Amino acid sequence: MELNNEQKNNRKASFLILTFIFSFIAGFVISQIFFPSQNAIQEIRTEGNAYIDFISGTEYIAGMLGDQGQTIIRVSDYKGNPLTATCNATIVYPNKTVYLMLDQLMTASSIQGNYYTTFQIPSVSGIYEEYVVCEVNVSGTMKTTKTSSSFHVSPILDLFTNISSQISGLNESLYNVNGSISNQITDTNNSISTQISQTNSSLSNQISQLNTTIGNVQTNIENFLSAYLRAFSDLVGTISSGDVNSILDRIFGTISPVR
Repeated sequence: MELNNEQKNNRKASFLILTFIFSFIAGFVISQIFFPSQNAIQEIRTEGNAYIDFISGTEYIAGMLGDQGQTIIRVSDYKGNPLTATCNATIVYPNKTVYLMLDQLMTASSIQGNYYTTFQIPSVSGIYEEYVVCEVNVSGTMKTTKTSSSFHVSPILDLFTNISSQISGLNESLYNVNGSISNQITDTNNSISTQISQTNSSLSNQISQLNTTIGNVQTNIENFLSAYLRAFSDLVGTISSGDVNSILDRIFGTISPVR
């Protein structure tokens, strides 16, 4: 069954919505995997010291029920070799007065040198500060290493408002494109119909003129032959008027007008 224009537009809009949402999610995941924290400060690392690098994500969506975030760090020496450590994490709300977590003991990851702690993604949007303190054994000497970072929690309402706005823009663009195509089709159909009508009219006129010309020629020939045969009949007295008419019928009965 052929779809009407409205159904086609609805399918196009649904496809674009799904494509946009999938692209957004894919881009978000890729950014978290390949571009984690941008807040790390480049430093000159020296032998005998321990260093902490944040490797967790920097962007979350507020109010995603059941979703969890993680603070993940890596503890290593100046060459990047993993070190054994005991680490505690603190996260501060955007108002800087309330703790999302305070001195939370971090768990060693299955990847040597990595440590993490898990938290429920908060419903309050804004920028959260992370602070990690580690006690590290460096070549038999215990050292205290500290570092800070941050992550951002985006309001979900803004996310869907932005998506809705972009979808509305896409729908308007589709409507304008469909309107333009519809107008072009209408103009083309009108042009074709006009040309066909003009061609039919021209052909009809030419056929009518040709039939008139043939009729005139036939009349002239008929008059000429009729006069000739009657004159000949008068001379010889053997051809009757009926014979003349029969001869004319046989001659002109084979000529028919153009159709």
